[in-house]
Order: sequence, then structure tokens, then C-alpha cells
Amino acid sequence: MTVLPESVTGPHGSTDAALRAVLADAARVVGADRVTHPGEEPDGAPVTPLGPNVSLYRSRTVHGVVRPQSADEVRRLVALFADGSTGARLHAFSTGGNWGLGSREPAADGAVVLDLSGLDQIRDIDVAQGWAVVEPGVTQARLATLLAGTERMLNVTVSSAHTSVVGNALDRGVGLRHQRVDDLMGLEVVLPDGETVRVGWWPEALRVVRLN
Repeated sequence: MTVLPESVTGPHGSTDAALRAVLADAARVVGADRVTHPGEEPDGAPVTPLGPNVSLYRSRTVHGVVRPQSADEVRRLVALFADGSTGARLHAFSTGGNWGLGSREPAADGAVVLDLSGLDQIRDIDVAQGWAVVEPGVTQARLATLLAGTERMLNVTVSSAHTSVVGNALDRGVGLRHQRVDDLMGLEVVLPDGETVRVGWWPEALRVVRLN
């Protein structure tokens, strides 16, 4: 059983039954221990579940943080919000190391945050051909360490070692060799209705290609 706080409110400040119901469903998808709700300090001041951000921007008010651990869980979570009945937007981050742009903070108040750092699998890698299939929670430190001693090296940034390879590329990060977006060959994307699609190049058993 998941007990949601009375502070979960709709766009106009009143308790939103639809939002509470969806957050309860989200807890059933990922487990109650992987859903964090806003709290309050003893003086009544709200506490953000996002933690500090290195950019020192104002903390945004969020309805909660949900931490999935698989792509299928992400798909199911997005589908829960597909009909728009909650009035809450979804905001996803990979590892939260979005330095200079608010770290984990959404652009506006009133979001439900998807923390994708638990999707940390390197699904496949081919050093000889020069590609890897990585999830959003894979950091540049982890991938660079995996490639140490091979003929390949990661196009690292000068940011934290704990930043996401995927998140940084999607945010048009700058690598030491070239723009990180130039490293993207394909993406697995969850659409607003929960459908999962793949775009761009993906490795196939009978396809042989060497990427430089």
C-alpha cells in the first residue's frame, strides 16, 4: 500500500485525485521505494526531492520523482500520463549532471520527474566496429573505463565523469574531439502515448559496418 501526501495538488492548488491515482499506479510499476514525494521542513517550507543543483537556480516545485530501472518501466510510466488528465508534465533527466542548466531541475514548476539514472546498462558493444548501445544512466566514466586498453577511446567532455553519455549528447554537449551529437547513430524513444520506436542506425546480426 502506498500512502500519498496531501500535498499532491493539481494545477490550481487543489487536491487532484487523478494525479494521486497516477502516482499510485507509478509506484506499482517501479515499487513504492522508487517514488519520492515532496516533504516539508518543520517551519512548513517545502522540501524538493531533487536535491541541490550546482547552478544555484531556484528549486522547482515538483509532484514527485519516479526512478524506473528499465526501458519497459519508462514506457509504462509515460503511458500513465498519456491522456493528460493529471495536468502534470513529465520531466526526464539521465544522471542529473546537467551543469550550468539547473542540474535536475525542470524548466517550470508542477512536473513529475523521471530519474533515468537507474537505466545503467551497456546493452551491447563492438569495439572493432566502433559502436555501443548504452542506456541513459551510463556515465562517461563507466564507458571510458570499459574502453581502456582497447583501440577505441570515448569522445569525453571536460564535465563531470558522472555525466550521462546519452543525456549530454542530446543536450548538444561538446566533446574534446567533436560535438557529442555527432556520436549519435540511433535512438530508442518512448513517444507520449507510451509507444517505443527506434530511429536511425541500429546494430543487426547480419549487418557489418565499421564506424570511425
